[in-house]
Amino acid sequence: MRIHRLVLCLLLCGCATASRTALTPEESPVQAIDLSASDTGRTVQAKPGDVVSVRLAENPTTGYQWVLDMTPPDAWQATSTPFAPDGAGRIGGEGTRTWLLTALAPGETRVVFSLQRRWGGGAPTRRVEFVLVVR
Repeated sequence: MRIHRLVLCLLLCGCATASRTALTPEESPVQAIDLSASDTGRTVQAKPGDVVSVRLAENPTTGYQWVLDMTPPDAWQATSTPFAPDGAGRIGGEGTRTWLLTALAPGETRVVFSLQRRWGGGAPTRRVEFVLVVR
C-alpha cells in the first residue's frame, strides 16, 4: 500500500511540474524577427512585445538614407541604430542601417522604407515594404 502511495505521489508531482513548464501563447517568450530588403512584400505575424529587426544597406555619404513610414503609426515603436560601415572600413563606403520595430498593440500595419534624399524632393530610388500583423 505504501509503494502505491509513493508511486501516485511521484506521478502527481511529475504532472504538476510538466504543467508549470508548458507556456501558453500569451506567456511565450518575446520573438526576435529578422528582415531585410529581400523580404519585401512579406507579411509577418507577431504579438505585443515582439521585436522586428530590419537591416538595410545604405550609403549616407551619397545623401540617400532610408525613411520609414508606418500606417497606422501607433501600433509599433520604431528606433534606428547608427549607420554601421561594412568590414572594409573605407570612408564613404556602404554599410548597414538597422531599424528595430517593437510591437505595441494588436492590428495590421503597413511598413514602407524609402531610400531617398531628405532634401530636394524627388522620388525614392528604392522601396521596401512589409505588412506586420500583431495578434
